[in-house]
Amino acid sequence: MTLRPFSLVMSLIGVLLITAACGAFEMQGGGGGNTRTSKKIVYATIFITAKKSGGCVANTVPGRIQLDKNDEIEWSVVDICDATDGYSKDVDIKNWSVVTGGNCTDGTQVPVDSAANGKRHIRRGLKAGCVNRIFKYQIWVETTILADPELEIAS
Repeated sequence: MTLRPFSLVMSLIGVLLITAACGAFEMQGGGGGNTRTSKKIVYATIFITAKKSGGCVANTVPGRIQLDKNDEIEWSVVDICDATDGYSKDVDIKNWSVVTGGNCTDGTQVPVDSAANGKRHIRRGLKAGCVNRIFKYQIWVETTILADPELEIAS
């Protein structure tokens, strides 16, 4: 594991925090005639950093993600700890559990299925029946849990 200069790491984290804090990017698409569809992509960043006690930990910015039913979510993965071995190992978002609102209308607890598959971004849409709920999920790299943030889906 090679450590980068503190100022470079802090600058990178600062830029990414500002990007995440700016909110979502609105995309307008058109159907025919007067119909318009609106889909929002909500961005979050998964920072994988070193713990003082050894190993790695993940922090998601923002810590609680809020979506509407037609939205997509895109997580960017920033691995400063080299937990992904140069992004060659998968970052998985799995083990969903319902915090409030009950299971999705199809009976599942999973609003999205997600894995980076060796990439630095994970983008997923939501299941339509998972609105008005708050979910907890886990961020994994291979067999290690790095974080368990929340995702809130409005109507």
